[in-house]
Amino acid sequence: MKKNTPTTSRLRLFSLVELMVAMGMLVVMMGFLFQFVIGAQRIWSASNRNASTFTDAQLVFSLLERDLHNAIFQCSEEFPGRGIPMYQENDSGNLKRFFLVSTTAAPATSGTAAQNRVGYYPILYSLELDTGAAPTPPFPSTPFILYRDVLDREFVSADSYKSFAYFGSAASSLPTTWCSNPSRKEILCRNIKALTLAALPIPDSAGKFPSKPRAVKLTLTLYEPNLGANESSAYPERVFNKIIFLK
Repeated sequence: MKKNTPTTSRLRLFSLVELMVAMGMLVVMMGFLFQFVIGAQRIWSASNRNASTFTDAQLVFSLLERDLHNAIFQCSEEFPGRGIPMYQENDSGNLKRFFLVSTTAAPATSGTAAQNRVGYYPILYSLELDTGAAPTPPFPSTPFILYRDVLDREFVSADSYKSFAYFGSAASSLPTTWCSNPSRKEILCRNIKALTLAALPIPDSAGKFPSKPRAVKLTLTLYEPNLGANESSAYPERVFNKIIFLK
């Protein structure tokens, strides 16, 4: 019977050329890894720096959707003296004012916070130019600020407003003392380049809706307010869209 004899293999050493090739491949792989890490850090810092842009858009859409879903509407032709209107005013394609009556919380204009009420109140969305200090470098165009104003019943009582039917338009019928009062303005969003509201059915030439809209499409364009150290002077723009279907 043949015995198995152990065999020994000679240890093969790598040549200098092979070691240099392996080290070169390792350096290349490390370079790719570092580029990936640096790119990921840049993307993370940019997204974290401008996270408020997405938060602002979500806030605008959420409040508009809630107010539209809860809005009440009564045609003045069908309910003489009891009409509850809805108005839209545009300026060069941009939404300028949007007026509706919906359920919301109305802070008291005087007295204590205990006087706050929740109920149906006139609400006015207005898009106005930002007259504050411009960033450095400035935006390509002057941005807008979106305000959401609640006309509470203390103002209604003080100005002898007996019913919502008294509102003849989105702005002209509002009390002058209320319109000129800076404390009325609740800032909803800044750094707006454009905001459009398209509703179905569309309002008439005076901006008055014939009935409560069945669907509303919102398009909001925002400037990202912060630039990174290695970014150009062109501010990125973010476009957000939302379609709201109403009952």
